[in-house]
Amino acid sequence: CARGSAQTLNRMKVATDVFQDCKYLFLHSIGEPDDGGLRLIVHEARVGEPPSVAELAAEALPALRSILEGSKAIEHGPGCKVFEITWEQYIAYAVDNESYALPEPKESIGTGRLFIEYTKSVYLDYLSRVSFASADYPGPFKHWALLCLDHIVNVVSTNEPKIKVTHAV
Repeated sequence: CARGSAQTLNRMKVATDVFQDCKYLFLHSIGEPDDGGLRLIVHEARVGEPPSVAELAAEALPALRSILEGSKAIEHGPGCKVFEITWEQYIAYAVDNESYALPEPKESIGTGRLFIEYTKSVYLDYLSRVSFASADYPGPFKHWALLCLDHIVNVVSTNEPKIKVTHAV
């Protein structure tokens, strides 16, 4: 049993650690390719270049032009990673507008930074009140939270996510 537990922990560590080098993520697409399955395509994003002189000149409002002069876009581009995250089956998932999402309270138990695996969370508490999913049926499950710019994706599943990583050209 102890050996199996270590293998599971190592597999989960890899799932959350795959995103450790990323500073920003964008949710590109979400879908259900198979009955009961879930697929996310996520793009890494980096700080880009400041606006060009032409882009600044095109801005009619002087106050906005002044703000833009000191800004840099956050964008997906060449060399950035592309992640395909799939779950064979899920119990529930939710996509929240990042502007309205509350952070998990300190009582929540999770590991990771932009892709977090929770064993105790507000979302798990919510599901225990609105569904009959339990450790008995369909079996032990966890909550994963993907923290992207613009979107927060919460997924609860008995299955570990599978993650494929490629690079944008």
